[in-house]
Amino acid sequence: MRRGIIDTLKRGGENAIANWQLSLIRFIEILAFCALAVIGIIVALVPLFVSLGIRLTEIHDADDMESVMKTLLEQWTVFAWFGVGMLVMFAFFVLVHSYVEAGCARLFVDADRAAGPATTGAKGRYRIFSDIVHETGFQRTLVDSVVLTAQLDSSGVRNLGVDDAWSTDQVLPVSRGMKQIRGHDGQLYMYWNGPDAVVANQAGVLRIGVSDRKGEPASIEPYLGMNGHAVVVREDGKVFIHLHPSGTASLASEQVFVLRDRGDTTADGRLRLDSTSMMHAATPIELREIRFPYAFPSAGRYRVYVQVRASGRVHTTGFDVQVAPER
Repeated sequence: MRRGIIDTLKRGGENAIANWQLSLIRFIEILAFCALAVIGIIVALVPLFVSLGIRLTEIHDADDMESVMKTLLEQWTVFAWFGVGMLVMFAFFVLVHSYVEAGCARLFVDADRAAGPATTGAKGRYRIFSDIVHETGFQRTLVDSVVLTAQLDSSGVRNLGVDDAWSTDQVLPVSRGMKQIRGHDGQLYMYWNGPDAVVANQAGVLRIGVSDRKGEPASIEPYLGMNGHAVVVREDGKVFIHLHPSGTASLASEQVFVLRDRGDTTADGRLRLDSTSMMHAATPIELREIRFPYAFPSAGRYRVYVQVRASGRVHTTGFDVQVAPER
């Protein structure tokens, strides 16, 4: 998500105020470094000049200066050691500053993340797709739209539940010549793994690569009973499909059919549904790729949104796919 200059400065100011202790630490750090530098130079140079018999009060003319310079050149090894000592002190300063800077950066990043996404969502009409499953197991997608007359305030995002997700990231273009990778919290990375050339009415599999920060398989936790979810939407909104690695059937529908087969119903014929066991009984699995079987029905520009759960959070990545006409 791109933020404007004013918004960036505003959020930076809010983070600085929220972390005023860090600002105070950095201010004290700068004062301490300046004081140590001045004291170090005085403590090192004054005894050195005295040991060489050099007194600044005795330098009156060019001859005196020439004599001082000659003395200094004759003692170049002493100054070499002085230089080494100063480099060691400088390295110490750099290490301390890096430690403080890294801590400040980490906390500022965390403060920015805890604040939730900035106000976003331009005015205009938005499409809404809602998937529901009837008690009969029949799946249906409800379609509607909403018109925003003012910019959307997303401050409530921080109150979302563990099964909720919100993403303002820019979608990644699918290109044959360049692989775009979306990082999530520095722990999970998602990218389009194929196919590179997408053709309408050609049966295939959408492959989404997942990895950790070292490039190893990612630990994926089932989300709503599945290892991953994908939504395919054509630019004009006339195509919408909710996919899973097992196909289009939802876990809720599958459970309904299982319950009916074994006759697990109440006295009045209603099903005994247990959504908690269905949605949250899960064990993480190491994966390099998540696959969704699908054939695009027509040419055009599509958005493919993929959601997975890792480290207890739901992560969303969008892809911009251009589908070529059927050959």
